[in-house]
Amino acid sequence: MRAALDAAEPRVLLIEGPPEADGVVGLAAEADMRPPVALLAHVVDEPGRSAFWPLAEFSPEWVAIRWAVRRGVPVRFMDLPAAHALARGDAEPEGSPDGEGEAAGPGSAVSSEQAVRIDPLGALAEAAGYDDPERWWEDVVEHRAAGGDVFAPFEALGEAMGALRETYGSGGHDRDLVREAHMRLQLRAAQREFGGEGVAVVCGAWHVPALREKVSVAADRAVLKGLPKVKVDMTWVPWTHRRLSRHSGYGAGIDSPGWYGHLFGAPDRPVERWLTKVAGLLRDEDRLVSSAHVIEAVRLADTLAVMRGRPLPGLTETMDAVRAVMCEGSDVPLALVHDRLVVGDVLGEVPESAPAVPLQRDLTRLQRRLRLKPEALERELELDLRKETDAARSRLLHRLRLLGVGWGEPAESRGSTGTFRETWRLRWEPELSVRVAEAGVWGTTVLGAATAKAEADAVGAAALADVTSLAERCLLADLPDALPVVMRVLADRAALDADVGHLAQALPALVRSLRYGDVRGTSTGALGEVALGLAERVFVGLPPACAGLDADAAAAMRGHVDGVHVAVGLLGELAAVTEVAGAEGPASRTEGPAVAEGPALAGGVRGRWQRVLRGLVGGERVAGVVRGRCARLLMDDGVLDEGEAARFMGLALSPGTEPGEAAAWIEGFVGGGAGGGMLLVHDERLLGLVDAWLTGVSGDAFVDVLPLLRRTFGAYEPGVRRTLGELVRRGPGRPGAALMTEGAPGFAAELDRERADAVLPVVGLLLGLRAQREQGGAGPQALRGRRPRSPLHRPSGPRPQTPDGLDSPGLGREPAPAVVGAAAGERMRRWRLVLGGDAADGTGCALAGRDAAMDGALASLYGGGEKKARGRERSAGLGASAPSVARWLGDIRTYFPSSVVQVMQRDAIDRLGLSALLLEPEMLEAVEADVHLVGTLLSLNKAMPETTKETARAVVRKVVDDLEKRLASRTRATLTGALDRSARVSRPRHHDIDWNRTIAANLKNYLPEYKTVVPERLIGYGRAAQSVKKDVILCVDQSGSMAASVVYASVFGAVLASMRSISTRLVVFDTNIVDLTDQLDDPVDVLFGTQLGGGTDINRALAYCQSQITRPADTVVVLISDLYEGGIRNEMLKRVAAMKASGVQFVTLLALSDEGAPAYDREHAAALAALDAPAFACTPDLFPDVMAAAIERRPLPIPDMQPHQ
Repeated sequence: MRAALDAAEPRVLLIEGPPEADGVVGLAAEADMRPPVALLAHVVDEPGRSAFWPLAEFSPEWVAIRWAVRRGVPVRFMDLPAAHALARGDAEPEGSPDGEGEAAGPGSAVSSEQAVRIDPLGALAEAAGYDDPERWWEDVVEHRAAGGDVFAPFEALGEAMGALRETYGSGGHDRDLVREAHMRLQLRAAQREFGGEGVAVVCGAWHVPALREKVSVAADRAVLKGLPKVKVDMTWVPWTHRRLSRHSGYGAGIDSPGWYGHLFGAPDRPVERWLTKVAGLLRDEDRLVSSAHVIEAVRLADTLAVMRGRPLPGLTETMDAVRAVMCEGSDVPLALVHDRLVVGDVLGEVPESAPAVPLQRDLTRLQRRLRLKPEALERELELDLRKETDAARSRLLHRLRLLGVGWGEPAESRGSTGTFRETWRLRWEPELSVRVAEAGVWGTTVLGAATAKAEADAVGAAALADVTSLAERCLLADLPDALPVVMRVLADRAALDADVGHLAQALPALVRSLRYGDVRGTSTGALGEVALGLAERVFVGLPPACAGLDADAAAAMRGHVDGVHVAVGLLGELAAVTEVAGAEGPASRTEGPAVAEGPALAGGVRGRWQRVLRGLVGGERVAGVVRGRCARLLMDDGVLDEGEAARFMGLALSPGTEPGEAAAWIEGFVGGGAGGGMLLVHDERLLGLVDAWLTGVSGDAFVDVLPLLRRTFGAYEPGVRRTLGELVRRGPGRPGAALMTEGAPGFAAELDRERADAVLPVVGLLLGLRAQREQGGAGPQALRGRRPRSPLHRPSGPRPQTPDGLDSPGLGREPAPAVVGAAAGERMRRWRLVLGGDAADGTGCALAGRDAAMDGALASLYGGGEKKARGRERSAGLGASAPSVARWLGDIRTYFPSSVVQVMQRDAIDRLGLSALLLEPEMLEAVEADVHLVGTLLSLNKAMPETTKETARAVVRKVVDDLEKRLASRTRATLTGALDRSARVSRPRHHDIDWNRTIAANLKNYLPEYKTVVPERLIGYGRAAQSVKKDVILCVDQSGSMAASVVYASVFGAVLASMRSISTRLVVFDTNIVDLTDQLDDPVDVLFGTQLGGGTDINRALAYCQSQITRPADTVVVLISDLYEGGIRNEMLKRVAAMKASGVQFVTLLALSDEGAPAYDREHAAALAALDAPAFACTPDLFPDVMAAAIERRPLPIPDMQPHQ
């Protein structure tokens, strides 16, 4: 390019690019401008609408610009203005990161016309017999010998493109025709001004034939007439080699920008210099690479180039040589070379004089002051918040995150867990320049913009947890002006939100904010008051919220209890700090939080929390997993001693408790990462209780709870499970001598003094006792004298008893007669299935036949199996193969009942990420269908390939048919009776007379002498009318949390639509509205017409429903939603009030499913209740009665769930 420009000596240079860049092109001559860089154009009023034109050091446009600005030659950009391109939504095909220029491979299933349009050089390379366009370009252009006619390559490319354009035209893209029309007009104007020989054009070869084409000025102007236009700003921004590469999404990119940058910059011997770079990189990664490796790699690259008939070694030859010589045939270090050198992480720079929004200038100033240079390569930054500079860096990064500028992401600190430590991963991407421009609408400085953004986010937050999270982020970012606004919104939301789940989610973040405030020296008095108030409301609302929960809701509630427990612990400590600060002044805060003593805390917030936990432990209606978890938390806090814990466990595992509930209690008490396994190891009474329950439960019940138990115990480390197995195998009441021959060493009933003495010298060294002994102090003998009792050592004396006076069952009892022989074998079999095998097997029980197959199916999901594959130990998991998962699904259906299979299916989807495999037909054929699975399939509907949709429809059809069989008949009968009773007639036929009402209305006509009532007026109903009597509108929220309700609503909608006396309309909504009334003849079509997920706009949906009402007095509107409104709340309530005033029967169902108490917006429910529109959860079996009551305008049969009325 430079040689051609030197030869042509043009008077003006026209470059393909947006004309708005004419004003900033002079910055290319600045010493601080270092490519890769990009021109950035964005709409002034909407910075998010933007486009990039990246330029690398080796880009022809950049070379031409630098040549022109150094010689004073005018530079003008000639492409379609960005003002038009951004208004039209177009992106430059050679410039936009989202362009359509990604190359299609030779086997791509696109037409040849599309392939040429996408990559014209690929078509030329294919015509020349090359399978790699870049390799063809290297041979024809890059490796072309210097000298000769400098214009020959350009003429040859122009001629080749002319042939392609004659064959394929514009490639079917009208955008290019518009751009080329503008280029021709600019070219004509330059020729008139500077003369025909004084103009040089630098553009993509694809456009050369169009620029040479003879087209009239009027025709070009007609193409450009009427184009939309917006106001744009243009500037330079840094770019990276990685963003220049095609695989990053840049349409006009290349695969190896680092390689081409090297070729462009190497003065001589490019292969030798390149391989030297490679060797340096590998040595930095501690690989043994010497100069001899470089010499051999150069020789091999030259040899390969000769063998392949290439003029010089290219990237392919050099990388092959690197793999063979320096990487010893491994692709792992070769991938590092490709990432670091072939692509590279070079980040360009732009001068300070480049145009920028004020926020960008303030950010640049802060980066320079804090010595935080933006870099393309990801790096970790460790911050010590006790240092002023590090604290300022932390504040900057947190403020940028709040503004949506994700330069840094928090990471876990490896060196310390203290709150004064922070770890960040930093990486600057070019797109962040756009994010900074977008954030400029909030302010001109980082602090001001972050403050304004936080205040706006607080006012617009949808949930209480969002506000508490924002408060935490404000403290981290040190936004003192925003915090009062956030706190005011937080206090208002906390006062109005009565949902315990929301409150429990919000409390931990709030308490963490208090903790960060102490560390950062921020005043958090108002925050502490809100946190204490929130905690009190959780304490009050938690017990009723824990009643009547299904398995999923109980698991979620257990997570809330854990979060609140941790928060209360911190809150108690921080409450003590507040008291100290109040007594001693603010200065005491700088010393860090003080920890109050246990008794003091027991009387404060922690004591109240412990009383709540005690109440939950003994709650009869509280789910087992929650009761067990509460008991464990109390025991860990020292409030519940081992005897009480054993009593509660004994009650939970008593024969009167359902096995599933008992297994859930065990999961709550010893499940999860709470060290439950070690608790059972060190407390044989508790293990004995579990053992007695597990042995006594019936065989069928054991199979039902086995997956839940395996899930609980499978979470333990293999060593813990093995120890438990050995303790169980020891058997009840065996003496220590016998144990030494059967169990593993170290698990005897008495201490092995010889083995203990062997470790005393080492323990003495660790404790520093050798020095004491040399000085006449205590030594190992003294250590032996005060040796602590082993946790497995049982003292002699009476057996421990439970508080009720009964012997504690378990491993310390004499064996019952039943636990011998076959019963003992069954006991070990059960424990083996619960604990798993392989390294975790301490039971010594071998499984065979059906048991072994059952164990393998459990191991695939919960771990602990004993299968091996090709000599290697097999890890738990189902893998990514749909056929293997389908076989697993078939296995579990063979061994477990349907209810258990459905639980395991949900575990597999949640734990192993099998949602994608639901898109495979063979898996769907094997799955056990239920409402939850249908919800999952509906959420995957858009991602489902056509080959799978028929199988998915069959699965959904099966569930829908089962539901219709269960619900349709009763629904029709109930509603038909309600319709008949609602249609009173003055002269009913004999069989339509309501005798009870008729007699009551005619008692005044009673004739005592005849003991007869003369029916002067008959009361009855007409059943024969075929006209439509009632209009029913089902308005269903299709957000992700309402999946089961959507399934049931579609089934009921189809049933209602089949009744001629009811006109049924089904409307589903998120932020959009879909009327599925036309598809009500088939509920499967209805379900596949929904799209689960997304936001919620109830107001908009009700507005549509209101427009469909023609007979208000005969209309029933059923809103099925959790009431989490994303639209305009007041407008929603006004619409409900207007419908009620017009005579519409309005019913709100918070859920239509069997899933127990739902989560819902209690504030909105209370507002609807104030409008006499009751809101409550409804089961499918109750729905017909609810509809019948609504049709007859009588009180609704609301279940006992404290409805908002």
